[in-house]
Formats: sequence, C-alpha cells, structure tokens
Amino acid sequence: MLNIVFIVLMTLSTIVRIASKSIAEHPQWWWDDHFAILSLLSEVPYLSLIILWLRIGLRYYPSVGFPYLFTSLFFFNGAICFTKLSAILFYARVFGLNNRVFRILLWVAGSLIAGWLVSVWISTVFQCRPIAKAWDPTLPGTCFQLYPWYVSTASLSCLIDLYVLLLPVPLIICLKRSFRRRLVVLITFFMAYSVVVMSIIRLVVIAQGDPCGSAKLICATMEYAHWAVLESAISVISINVPSGIALDPQQLTPTNP
Repeated sequence: MLNIVFIVLMTLSTIVRIASKSIAEHPQWWWDDHFAILSLLSEVPYLSLIILWLRIGLRYYPSVGFPYLFTSLFFFNGAICFTKLSAILFYARVFGLNNRVFRILLWVAGSLIAGWLVSVWISTVFQCRPIAKAWDPTLPGTCFQLYPWYVSTASLSCLIDLYVLLLPVPLIICLKRSFRRRLVVLITFFMAYSVVVMSIIRLVVIAQGDPCGSAKLICATMEYAHWAVLESAISVISINVPSGIALDPQQLTPTNP
C-alpha cells in the first residue's frame, strides 16, 4: 500500500514540475528537469518490483525473490543517482557557472555520482561467478560477501549526499538579499535534498548488523528494504520541490561571484 502511495505522489510531483514549466511565460527546460523525470522512470519499476516481492511473500519464499532483487538493484541505484544529478544541475542552472570554484565543485560532484553508479552497477553484475548465480543460488560457483559491499556503497552514497546538500550553502549565505530571503532559499534547498536524512538512516540500519547473514543476494531484513524504499521515493518527490517555489535566478546572485 505504501509503495502505491509513493508511486502516486512521485508521479503527481513530477507532473506539477512539468506543468509549472509548461505554463511559465518563458519555459526554461534544462538537464535537471530531464534527470528528475528519468529518476521517476527508474523508481516506478523499483517500487513495482517491491510490490511483487510482497505478493509472493519474500520473507517466506526468499529464493523466489532472487531475480526480482537482482533487477531492482539497478533501478534503485539509478533512481537515487539521477536525483543527485538533478540536484547539482539545478544548482548550476540557478546559480550559473561563472564562479570557477563552484563550477569545479559541481564537476567533482557529478564525477563522484557517475563513478559511484557505474561501479555499483558493474559490481552488481559481476558479484558472482558465474554471473547467473546471482539470481540462481543453486548453481555452482562463488559470490563476494554482500554485507561489506552494502556498507561501503551506502557509506559512500551518504557522503556524496552530504556533499551535494552542503554545496550551495556558501553561495546562499552570500546572496544580495535580506536575511529572511536567504533563510527561505536555504530551507527550500534543504527541502529539495532532504533525502540525506533517509540515506543516513539506511546506513545506520546496515551498520547495526549483517542484513543478509551470508553471501546470498536476498536480504531478509525488511527494515532495510523499508528505509531503501523511503530513501529512493522521497528523493524523487523532494527533488521537485523547488519547481513549485518561485526562485528568481537574478535574485540568487552572490555578493562575491
């Protein structure tokens, strides 16, 4: 039920984003909008696979869920990374790229996000020898230990989230606006990237113990899956928040460009 609610909310928030762009006097479509839409297209299949898990009873028939979990990892990791890319591209569109230091920091963020996503996708594909053992544990072969992989990938993702969250703060503080206006803008940006809270919680849940208990792909800890769903779904919804709030780029010029 919660997954269906999230699918509806994500779709509505994206529709509002598209509508706000379409009815504007001078529509300004950019890459942040495209990645926001792409994140929705990645998250809906992920939540749909979770719904299938629940219907087949993942807790009682874990082996049936291997193919679903293997596939869902690509959609989940894609969704959380596409929202990160949408966020930094939104920063670039709003603040511009005239500030050399800020431009470099944006490139660093984009490189970290893309590198993380590619490495996670590759490690997901080649986690077992043969590859098919990842979704068919009855095959002979070996797989790497998943718990250290979960911890390392979640830790890096959390650090990247914090980096992206704090990236625009110096520029917002230096805005040529009143303190109240700067505070509103700061809150707006934090709302747009509030997913960092869920990212931290997911990391804490993983750090409390081995969620899988073995080298298997299926993760029987439903609490971990619960926070993963919250993180990815809320990231898609929150990334659309700034589109519903009037932010004039001309009013977001720092005092020291």
